[in-house]
Amino acid sequence: MSISKADSKFEKIILILSLIIFALTFMIYKYRLVPDSGGYIVMSAAGREPLYPFFLFIFRSIFNLFNAGDDAYFYAVSIVQNLLVAYAIYFAVINLRRLFKLNNFISSLIFLIFLAPSFFTIIFSLTGVVMSCSIGTEALTLPLYYIYFTILIKFILEHDIKDYISDIYDIEIDPRTIRRNINLLKEKFDYDIVTWQENRQGYYLIKNPDIDFEPGEIRAIIDTFSYSTFIPKQMSREIIYKCKNMQNVYENEKLKDYKIYSTNSKIENKEIVKNIEDISTAIYNKKKIDFNYYKYELNPTLKNVNTGLRTISPYAIIYQLQEMYVVGLKEGKNTLYTYRIDRMRNIRIKDESVDKSITNEMIEEFVNSTVSMFGKTSEEIEVICDNTLLDNVVDLFGENSTIKKYDNNHFKLNVNKDIE
Repeated sequence: MSISKADSKFEKIILILSLIIFALTFMIYKYRLVPDSGGYIVMSAAGREPLYPFFLFIFRSIFNLFNAGDDAYFYAVSIVQNLLVAYAIYFAVINLRRLFKLNNFISSLIFLIFLAPSFFTIIFSLTGVVMSCSIGTEALTLPLYYIYFTILIKFILEHDIKDYISDIYDIEIDPRTIRRNINLLKEKFDYDIVTWQENRQGYYLIKNPDIDFEPGEIRAIIDTFSYSTFIPKQMSREIIYKCKNMQNVYENEKLKDYKIYSTNSKIENKEIVKNIEDISTAIYNKKKIDFNYYKYELNPTLKNVNTGLRTISPYAIIYQLQEMYVVGLKEGKNTLYTYRIDRMRNIRIKDESVDKSITNEMIEEFVNSTVSMFGKTSEEIEVICDNTLLDNVVDLFGENSTIKKYDNNHFKLNVNKDIE
C-alpha cells in the first residue's frame, strides 16, 4: 500500500498526539485504586476473570524481585496501560483510515470517538479517574477491544490471496507457491512489495515499475515545471507539491533544499491548464474553437493587449522553445497557423466540425518546417555561424538541416523554415 507524504505526516501526528495525551494523563493521575481493584490484586476467584489479575501478578512478581515496595508496581502498570491504549487508538484510526480511504477530517473524528471512552469516567464514574490509570480490568480490555475490533474489520474486508485466487479463477493454490511468486516479482522484476513477514499485516505493493515513477523521473518532471515559462509560478508550486507526494519521505528529503535558478519570467495567464484541457477536448471531438488572442504592443509603453477574436480548427498541441502552441487552421484561410496557448483566453468550443482536409502528414510537415511558431511564408535560410554554436544549431534545427564546413572557424547552415 503506497502512503503519500501527506498521509504519512497525518499518521505521525495521530501517533504523537495520542502518546502526548496519555503521557499527560499518567503525569496527572499516576494510578488510582477503584472499588474493584482489591479483587484483582489478590486474584480473587469470586466473579473475576483471570486475565487482569494475572496481568497484575506479572508486574508484582517482577517488582518483588527488587524489593521495590508493595505498591510500586502500580506505576508500571499504569504506564503500560496508557501506552497500550495510546497505541490501540492509533492502530484503529490509521487502519480504518487506510481501509476506507478516509480524509483527515473524518479520521480526526474517529480519533476523538476512540479517545472519548477513556475520559468519560471522569464525568460519569464515581471514581472520577481516567480509565487508563485505574487498577481495573477496563483499563486493559478497552485497548485490547480496539485492536481486536480493527483486526476483525481488516479480516472481513481484506481477502486472503489464496481465497481471492480461488474465488476469481476457481484454482486451489498452495501458499508456498504464492510466496515463491511474490519473491520472484520482487527479485527479478523489481516490484517493491512489503511481505507479511515484514509487517505482520499482509502483502502490499509499494511501487509498481510499470505505472509508478522512479525518483529520477519525478525529479525530471519537477525540473520541467520549475523552469517552464508557460506555467504560472503558483501553479508550478502546486504541481511540484503533487509530484513530491508521489514519492516517499526519504526521496523527498533529497529535495528539501530544492531551489530554482532561472532568470526566465513566468507567464501570468492562470487559464493555461484549462486552455490545454479545452483545446484537447476540441481536438478529440474534432470541433472548432474561438478565443481572444493577446500580444504585446508598444503604444507607447509595453502592454499586453487583446488583438481580437480568432476562430480556428485545432489539430495538435506542440511544445517548442519552452512554449506550448496549438496548431490550427484559421477560419477563412487554407494555411496552418500556430498560437501560443498562454496568450489565449476565453476559449469556447463551438458546435462546428473542423476542416477535415488537413492530414497528420500535413501537420507533421508544418511543425518540422517551423522554428519560432509563426507559420507564414516558407523561405530558404543560409547562415554562416561560428563553430562554437554547432551544438545549439543542431538542437534547434535538427540533424535534417544541411550543415557544411565554411572555414576553420565557421560552418554554413542551409534550411527551409517558415518565417514571419
